[in-house]
Amino acid sequence: MTAHHVTANDAPPGNVSREPAGGGVTPEELDSTAAAWTVLATAYGKVPEERFVTAMRSADQLTHWPYQDRQSVTGIELLIRSGRTATQGRAGEDLADIIADHRRLFIGPRPLHAAPWESVYRSREGLVFEAQTIAVRQAYRRFGLQAPRLNEEPDDHIALEASFISTLCVRALEALAEGRHQDATRFIDGVGSFATEHLRVWLPEFLDRVDRYADTDYHLGIAALTRGALHHLPIRTAPGSVESGGVESGSEAPGHEGARSVAPSHEGARGEGSSSKASSGETAGGGVRPGDRGPAP
Repeated sequence: MTAHHVTANDAPPGNVSREPAGGGVTPEELDSTAAAWTVLATAYGKVPEERFVTAMRSADQLTHWPYQDRQSVTGIELLIRSGRTATQGRAGEDLADIIADHRRLFIGPRPLHAAPWESVYRSREGLVFEAQTIAVRQAYRRFGLQAPRLNEEPDDHIALEASFISTLCVRALEALAEGRHQDATRFIDGVGSFATEHLRVWLPEFLDRVDRYADTDYHLGIAALTRGALHHLPIRTAPGSVESGGVESGSEAPGHEGARSVAPSHEGARGEGSSSKASSGETAGGGVRPGDRGPAP
């Protein structure tokens, strides 16, 4: 299986039409969505590394964050505050603090305060590999994608879902650049339906738990950026046409064995990536409920 994840090399070509695509979504909005969710996939999918954390706490880097809504501004302020030194009037958070907080929130050991899998929040028993996990798997497969460790790690980890959103946006941009407006609409429809049926359903509770249990401004900031990005996700409320092409929405491609991975293969369902607008983030699987006993790292 060939791993796939959106990287800077996947940035859309410069000749993309500036006209709105399906559902009135502009190429600029697609580019912003791809950039933001690639960064979030890294933030949640990999134990924090110094290079990524430094970038995420840099005021200069954060000027490139694509959104300026209230939640996003709060997130930026928290991330900058996380990087302040004691000489600036507040003790900063070092990398060890941030890693410890990440593990306590998302990986374990126990208790696991903010389980990063959709099915934990939506299934009756609060376990992974439930019906919600399979629904997410099917959503990936409709676009020829699959989780990198299929049947070993849950498909519905937040990092994989974020990477899926980013991938569809990049594919939509590529389709627009090539004049394939029906394909662009299909990818935008995929973003809208996945956001409505999955991300908007479970992420608010997940983010509430991060807000409640995080010990670092860094993770509070990432959660606030996530709320902002969630608010800005394109929404597809009904079938329609690509405005610049006037064609009806097409059907989604069937999945298949050997489908491209929605994120790189990794230990514990982690994901990493970078984007054209902002940049570089291990998780573990297991049957856990929010705040319940989590698996060992």
